[in-house]
Amino acid sequence: MKEKTIPLKMLKISLSLKSFIVFLRTVTLIIPFFILQAQEPQIFMLEDIYNNSMQKFVAQHNIGIMCKPYGVRTLEEILGSSKTSKSCRKILQNFYENNPKASYFVHTVMFAKAFYHVASKADGRCIVSVKGLRSYSEMLLYNGLAVVQKPFYDKEYLYRFKKVAHMAKSQKRGFYSDKVLAQCVLSNY
Repeated sequence: MKEKTIPLKMLKISLSLKSFIVFLRTVTLIIPFFILQAQEPQIFMLEDIYNNSMQKFVAQHNIGIMCKPYGVRTLEEILGSSKTSKSCRKILQNFYENNPKASYFVHTVMFAKAFYHVASKADGRCIVSVKGLRSYSEMLLYNGLAVVQKPFYDKEYLYRFKKVAHMAKSQKRGFYSDKVLAQCVLSNY
């Protein structure tokens, strides 16, 4: 029988092609990791809005990330927490029943299929720029729909968040409009 021999040049080309394919597969697996871990803002499209505390964004290559507002705890998170007392849950539910616009606040600030600057932070939390230099977290704080997360050590945002939260408190916005509700929220976060 006659053995087939592969010319050396073809062998080099086929090895080069195989290594290139392996390289491409590796890159397509690694790049999404760096996009999600990036500290620099990336442009993402808002794909879906679940509530004030959870949104889904999509990058260029259909890489989806779930984002919670960075540095704050929303009223929804407090309401859904197992640490929140039953009486406080009832007070929060009454607040949402009496203020239906509060439940849909995110829809007044962000719009599906629109593009936003998103900086991914720790624990699935993101800074989303919505109104010029204002972040979505600041908008929630300003409208009394969130509190500054404890503990929170990010010096870049801590001052801004506390300043906006103080404005909401002095103007009696959101949960600050009712003393009992404010006491409930501030004692459960």
